[in-house]
Amino acid sequence: CVGGGGMLAGIYQGLMESGWDDSRVLTAETLGAASFAKSVAAGERIKLDKIETVAATLGAPQVSAGVLQRMEAHKAPTTAIGDVTDREAVEACIDFSKDHRLL
Repeated sequence: CVGGGGMLAGIYQGLMESGWDDSRVLTAETLGAASFAKSVAAGERIKLDKIETVAATLGAPQVSAGVLQRMEAHKAPTTAIGDVTDREAVEACIDFSKDHRLL
């Protein structure tokens, strides 16, 4: 989940500061909130008309410019997936909670 990109920007920063900037980064967004994936594919910031996902409060119509700058400065590739359905996202959360006994 990317949302506006604040946490992802922090991940890029942490990888750089720890010397792990050769680590691949994988992001996943639901179909109705894929502003980061669409921006990566377009090579520029894209603004969604609206957020259409069960986790609407976690989405952002447009990611920050800063997260895209950090992605470009990162040495290893970023894979941005923006075609996860709401059902797949919810099932993944349930599976994770069962597998790791964490909520």
